[in-house]
Amino acid sequence: MKRLLTFSLGLAFLSTAALADDLKIKAKLIETFKVNSSETRFGKLEFIGGLVLTSKHDEFGGISGIRFVKDNNFIAVTDKARVITGLLERKDGKPNAIKGEKITRIKASNGKTITGANDKDAESIELAGNQFLVGYERNDRILRLNLRGRKLIADGAYKVDFEPYNFPDNKGPEAIALDPDSGKLFAFAEYALNDEGNHQGFIISGGKVEKEISVKQRNGFSLTDAHFLPDGDLLILERYYNPFTGPFMRLRKILKADLFSNEPLDGEILIDVDDDYEIDNIEGLAVSITKEGSTRLTMVSDDNFSKRQRTILLEFKLLD
Repeated sequence: MKRLLTFSLGLAFLSTAALADDLKIKAKLIETFKVNSSETRFGKLEFIGGLVLTSKHDEFGGISGIRFVKDNNFIAVTDKARVITGLLERKDGKPNAIKGEKITRIKASNGKTITGANDKDAESIELAGNQFLVGYERNDRILRLNLRGRKLIADGAYKVDFEPYNFPDNKGPEAIALDPDSGKLFAFAEYALNDEGNHQGFIISGGKVEKEISVKQRNGFSLTDAHFLPDGDLLILERYYNPFTGPFMRLRKILKADLFSNEPLDGEILIDVDDDYEIDNIEGLAVSITKEGSTRLTMVSDDNFSKRQRTILLEFKLLD
């Protein structure tokens, strides 16, 4: 509870006009997940509802990571080192609108806005106490962000540097998740394979790589986000795309008992869908618990600032 309270106060700072610009987001309802079907169950997930999000703000888009900080308040990061905050309003339990939305820029430890193309590609976000951890591609690293006054600034004392691992360009730390039991950070490259052909992953403690791990590579999918469940199991969001087949989305569950294994991590596929469903370039995943006690999954897509793609928000109930 203390952690959530701290972050709700931090979100209030982020939403002040002195720090952030107003951001008007329009939301169009997604009534059904499968096109032309009223079906609601898909694998181990039940579709709750969804939104197509649009804005006239020229820096809106590229959403790659999302977390809920308290109740329905969210924080998201984009490919241009921007932070979007707001309240996800629900009606009858379904996503309905975005309220109180703001957008602000992440600043480097020297207080200057991160602007370089290779430095600003934020792809993942995690909450850590009263701080934020953000993973970046191209210049592959994880930084810790602090609220300094009314500015969101990188902490110069914390940097996980992945340069020694020589990830392929634009395939770096796309997914990060903090293990609530061990306090260790799990990080996964989007698509950087080891000698055995599996996805590279890392267990991080105190800003240092403690152990190299891996995730079983399946069918050329990329890893795009991760989030721990309350019971300690780990969800990994995956995506595949080519211009001939369109997008695919997949969600895999890694059991808590397997997380520190020396074998490649693998697990049950909870959902696996293609472009017959209302998906796009799905990259962000957040887990929250409803007042009724069920586990709710929120996913968002990165539109790459392209008019040919959409920013989509989807919500599902995780079934037993």
